Amino acid sequence: MRQTYSPGEVAFVDFAGKRIQIKDPESGKLTWVEIFVLVLGYSQYIFAYAVNSQKTEDFCLAQQKGFEFLGCVPRAIVPDNLKAAVIKAGKEPHLNAAYEEFADHHGTTIEPARVRKPKDKSLGELGVLLVTRWITVVLRRRTFFSIEELNKEIARLLVVLNNRPFKRFPGSRYQRFHEVERAAMQPLNSTAFEYGSWSYNRTVGKDYHVDIEGHFYSIPYQFRHEKVDVKVCADKVEIYQNHEHLTTHKRSFVVNGTTTNNDHRPYNHKKYAQMHKSFFLAWASGIGEGAIKVVSEQFKNKSDHSSKACQACEKLKVLENDYGVTRFEKACECALRIHSPTYTSIKSILQCRIDEHEIVEEGGEGNLPEHSNIRGPEYYKGLRGSHV
Repeated sequence: MRQTYSPGEVAFVDFAGKRIQIKDPESGKLTWVEIFVLVLGYSQYIFAYAVNSQKTEDFCLAQQKGFEFLGCVPRAIVPDNLKAAVIKAGKEPHLNAAYEEFADHHGTTIEPARVRKPKDKSLGELGVLLVTRWITVVLRRRTFFSIEELNKEIARLLVVLNNRPFKRFPGSRYQRFHEVERAAMQPLNSTAFEYGSWSYNRTVGKDYHVDIEGHFYSIPYQFRHEKVDVKVCADKVEIYQNHEHLTTHKRSFVVNGTTTNNDHRPYNHKKYAQMHKSFFLAWASGIGEGAIKVVSEQFKNKSDHSSKACQACEKLKVLENDYGVTRFEKACECALRIHSPTYTSIKSILQCRIDEHEIVEEGGEGNLPEHSNIRGPEYYKGLRGSHV
């Protein structure tokens, strides 16, 4: 019995049996690539695309390219029972989670072909046959140095194939698609699907980080010791719980490294995380070179987590808040010129308004007013001399 389909109803997807080789231009190594084929049920309009493998990631990529080629989406997709689409075939097939996510993203459904029911996928097999005959066999005679180069040639030959006249009824695949079927298709999602591999029921540590491929990513501390699901994409990591998005991080390939969003920390941890040289230098960089040098002086010969240095920097932040960025930066420059970049000296400079007068000359201590907390280099020279 001949299978008939209404416009926009279904697309059949599969990989062709024959592959094509890509030659590495430097090493000369030959690599086989797979040819993906999509055929629409009503118009029999065909799309083909070369990918590196039949894995789910490449399977989804090829279909994304297919939908972009069409500019629209069918109401259903019929794949063969390859592992990229179907984990376990049967009356109630177990679908690949990432493939289901792809279908959900585009608002379509997956209807796997039944096992040992060739009529379920007859159009898909016809599409594979035509692509093999008119594209694959032709291109296997040529040498390609990249998959991009190959796909350009496939696209060129697709135009020829889709414009070939039908033998049994008027028109071509191109005409039937553009004149009838396209209007009945669903709109294409404006955002391209981004493939990610899923990992389920990962336990969050007491430090509110979860181990993903040997790297530790933070989630809000309220989820410590709980289970989460993780989606790993090419350049980012997404973390969910019960289908609710918790956070997204830039993907890192540093084994045993840590990526932490400061907003995920409890208050006391946030405070401790700030007590570090890098934090205070980042703050100072928003003020000026004088502030940067003063902060660096606080950590001179001390560890980056020195409590004494951090306390001094916290006090300096208070001064900057009280007196403003401009005056604080000038006070830092003044303190550096008299070789006394301490909190006490900078505070005195600000209180005495010394920073507001250009009285400190380049290369000297200048004529600073007397103040018990402002001590120039001569003071320290005198101290050293008294012990000789």
